[in-house]
Amino acid sequence: MTDNNGIHNYAGNKEPNASNDPLMNASQSSKKRPWQSKLFFSCAAFLGGVGVTVYLLSHWQPAQMLIAPAPASNNQQASEKVAQLPPQLPLSGNNQNQNGSLPLPQTEAPAPNLTASIDALNGRVDRLENRIDDVSKDAKAAIGDAGRAESLLVAFAARRALNRGQPLGYLEGLLQSRFGNSQQQAVSVILNASRQPVTLEQLVAGLATLKTDLLKPDKQQGWLSYFRQFFSNLFVIHRRGEISTMPSEQLEEAIRFLNNGNVDGAIADITKLPGARYAQNWLVAAKRYALARNALDILETSALLSPDHPGVDSPAPDKNVDSLGEGEKHPARTSDNHQG
Repeated sequence: MTDNNGIHNYAGNKEPNASNDPLMNASQSSKKRPWQSKLFFSCAAFLGGVGVTVYLLSHWQPAQMLIAPAPASNNQQASEKVAQLPPQLPLSGNNQNQNGSLPLPQTEAPAPNLTASIDALNGRVDRLENRIDDVSKDAKAAIGDAGRAESLLVAFAARRALNRGQPLGYLEGLLQSRFGNSQQQAVSVILNASRQPVTLEQLVAGLATLKTDLLKPDKQQGWLSYFRQFFSNLFVIHRRGEISTMPSEQLEEAIRFLNNGNVDGAIADITKLPGARYAQNWLVAAKRYALARNALDILETSALLSPDHPGVDSPAPDKNVDSLGEGEKHPARTSDNHQG
């Protein structure tokens, strides 16, 4: 029994050692993977053949000649060139015109559809050009209207400043830029008036203070003229509708003109009064006021009729800017309510 057990133990101890032998493991793994090696070598051989073929075709001239197309013959190339040339008429006597010249080659007429499309395109181009012209005209008109509006605003602002007796300030530059070239004299009058502003209220108040002095006879004209003027004012006879020559009525009429804003009419009446020499300062201020308003009227007219508008020229300077009373008509003065 002892021997059998010993043999059994020896066999049992020997089997696990056999499983750890590397040679046996390698042989078993080689038996399990024979197809992987074959596939690897096949792919390597195929790729190598492809690489050799490409190299030969790109670097070896005999191989390139095998795959290149055969060149066309000279006769075939000549026939192709002749076919591309335009047809020529044969040089025979039958093809000559009556005057002996050869007939011109006939060109084919364009297709009807192509002609219609060209006409349609030309019509569209004409319409677009007309629209562009209209848009450009409208743009120019809009620019002119905007320029006239800005000029009118500048003139209105200058008038408001003068009516309030305020300096023009920044309006001086705008007046010179807008009207300095066309109405330089009117702009100069307005600028001078703004440096010594006079309002209508000041003129009315000044005339009220001079009321008694204006009715005094001028003693410097001599006793004979003094008595003649004195007795001529005692009895005044005139027809209905005629202008009264009495100093008191002329003064009242001047005050009415001044209250209505007609400074020119008031100046004309004050200069006829016996004591007009007492109102010299008032007359200077009133003339400066009237000249400035006449100049403002010229600027407003120039802004409305500016050259930006087609066909309209800039108005000429008014004579009222140079000399007071020329070219302006005063309202008719009647004395219907006065009887001598």
